[in-house]
Amino acid sequence: MNKLNRTLLIVLGIQVLLAVAAWALLHRPPVEVKKTKFLSVAQADITAVDITAIQGEDEQEPIRLTRKDKGWSLATADDFPVKQEPVDKLLALMDGIKVDAPIATTAASHVKLNVAKDAFDRKITVTAGSKKTTFFVGRGGRSTACVRMDGSNDVYEAPGLSVWDINSRSNAYIETKYVDAEEGMLSEVTVTNPKGQLQFKKQDGKWTIPGMEAAPVAPATKKDTAAVKVPDEQAIASLVRKLASITIAEPVGRTAKKEHGLDNTTVVTLSGTKDDKPFRITYTVGAKLDNHRIIKAADNDFIVRVSAYSVDSAVDSVVDNFLKEPPAEGESEPAEPEGDMGDIPPEVLQQLQMQGMQGMQLPQ
Repeated sequence: MNKLNRTLLIVLGIQVLLAVAAWALLHRPPVEVKKTKFLSVAQADITAVDITAIQGEDEQEPIRLTRKDKGWSLATADDFPVKQEPVDKLLALMDGIKVDAPIATTAASHVKLNVAKDAFDRKITVTAGSKKTTFFVGRGGRSTACVRMDGSNDVYEAPGLSVWDINSRSNAYIETKYVDAEEGMLSEVTVTNPKGQLQFKKQDGKWTIPGMEAAPVAPATKKDTAAVKVPDEQAIASLVRKLASITIAEPVGRTAKKEHGLDNTTVVTLSGTKDDKPFRITYTVGAKLDNHRIIKAADNDFIVRVSAYSVDSAVDSVVDNFLKEPPAEGESEPAEPEGDMGDIPPEVLQQLQMQGMQGMQLPQ
């Protein structure tokens, strides 16, 4: 065998070895990266969870969920009762955080990944007995978040975790209905406010004002502009719907404070019949704080904050707001529109409008 042939055989052998090695690399099983639990605290041992968020540039007051003998409650609102389901979901979410190698190991990366001490999306402190564990959660990529344990520079990616799954608002963990009286079961509503008293009664399925429901009022004519006003059933019904269904924006606590304004107030009384039994609901409307009002029901130990839109009409209205000119001769009463948009809070209407705009396709 001459020298050329030997060289060719050697080259061929090398090519075969390379091909075998490449095949082996392509077909070997993938190396499984071992993930570990981010939190070493067992769910059953957790006795409290503090959640803080930053909105804009301001750090919100934290909410504190605590485990009691009878279940969980909001310690930041004098142990306001908490629903078990959202707490269980939160605990399972935290317990399910698993990480592998850190994606960043320097303090300089914390702000960028939203896990810095003063620049985060969520700060969570978990208490288990005497042990406290604090960590930060920041927005990551799609369907992921970034997590960092307080005191460590290491930042980890947490697949399947979203910042928005960790709610920092107390009303996400409670039963939010504070006043719940079905309008159809109500027969009388009385409002006493600084301007006087409003009283409405239902007769023949329509709301009216006592003393005016049977008053003979001649229809107005084009020449008669001084006709006696009559009760505006639609305006009354709209007010009743708002006052009969009040949702909690935030529980406040059991102790009334001067700034709550519950001593110089408006009182709402709802009377009616449910399951053939009479009922009465009375609550007091207090101070206005930003876009909210403080209210306290007579049969409830807790003071709460609600949307001012729900109760402002009771505070500011007088009888004349619920009177109208009778229809002119030959005219009929306008039908009440289906789904009274006037009963939808402005912030909800704005959100609906924004959703509609997002769904629109702009011209190219």
